[in-house]
Amino acid sequence: MSDFDNILGVDKIEKLREKAKTERMIEGKGCSLCDYSGYTINEDGLSSMCSCQKTKFFIELFRLADVPAYLFNKTVDDWNFRTGKNGKDLGSQQDISQKTYALISFYDKHLINICTNQAPKIKHSGGIKQPLHSILFEGGTGSGKTFIAAVLVQSAIKKGLTAKYYKLSDIIDILTKSEKYDQADRINEEFKNLDLVAIDCIQQYDYYAKYTLQLDRISSARLNSGKPTLLFSDGNASSVSNGSSWNSLLHSCITVRLPNVR
Repeated sequence: MSDFDNILGVDKIEKLREKAKTERMIEGKGCSLCDYSGYTINEDGLSSMCSCQKTKFFIELFRLADVPAYLFNKTVDDWNFRTGKNGKDLGSQQDISQKTYALISFYDKHLINICTNQAPKIKHSGGIKQPLHSILFEGGTGSGKTFIAAVLVQSAIKKGLTAKYYKLSDIIDILTKSEKYDQADRINEEFKNLDLVAIDCIQQYDYYAKYTLQLDRISSARLNSGKPTLLFSDGNASSVSNGSSWNSLLHSCITVRLPNVR
């Protein structure tokens, strides 16, 4: 018993502890595993963050990375290669879906190496062997584009890497409005420094000089970073071409066609 316990009395100390625990429970802090403290003690007597706190910590990081909330904590293993988004059997497309699963699993496994210029080589169409780095995923609605973007961004974050999910429409909105100049600079810095960038919902946009110039600026920043980029398109690569640096970013990608779920 400590001197502090002697002064206040054991009963009073226990009541204070129980009161604090109850307050933490009401506030949603901790869980039964850590006795609602947020930390556990290992066999060596060292404290570590409880899994409940790690979950909250990562959820906040996913939120800051703009990952769609409905896909929080999804992993590559949640990929369903037997049925589509609406539960429809994929039939002959199952083979493509299984190959997609194998690819994203391999990418996930080697993510740290890919982001640190130690990318493994793979053999793809035409027997060409090249480093697995940036990828352009093409597929229609429900083919899994947003799912792949979200799970790989989250996996990168869990591995201690920096990553972010973007929608191209949101990027264009920022790049074309003068009052959002600071945000455009922020995106440029993110494209320079983030370990992994995923840009979803690439569409064909009407030519607009200001946006093309700005898009080229951030594309150049990304290319010069040497870090991988994941792009997701509803159509083929030629339909989203616009600007030399943007085109170079597209051409730096291996193209992967996702299963047709219709």
